[in-house]
Amino acid sequence: MKAAAWVGDIAQHAVAAQLVDDVRGRLSHARAARLRVRLPEAPRPIAAPAEPLRQALVALVQNAFDASTAEQSVTLRLEQSQGVRLEVIDQ
Repeated sequence: MKAAAWVGDIAQHAVAAQLVDDVRGRLSHARAARLRVRLPEAPRPIAAPAEPLRQALVALVQNAFDASTAEQSVTLRLEQSQGVRLEVIDQ
């Protein structure tokens, strides 16, 4: 199952690495250990309000873990080309 969030032009900026750290920090230790992260080599700031984006990512990641077995990992992937694509993928 995949859930993608497209983020448009908004005045505020979120930093990808900080968002990932915050998402990990809101997970249990066992789930944080099973979270796989795929970021670009040099991610650009994301033009979006950080807190609503963080809350959405936490909810998507938690839902992915809830739909997974205890052995499965969940991947949080960021792609940046002309825009931004965030994906939460449960295996």
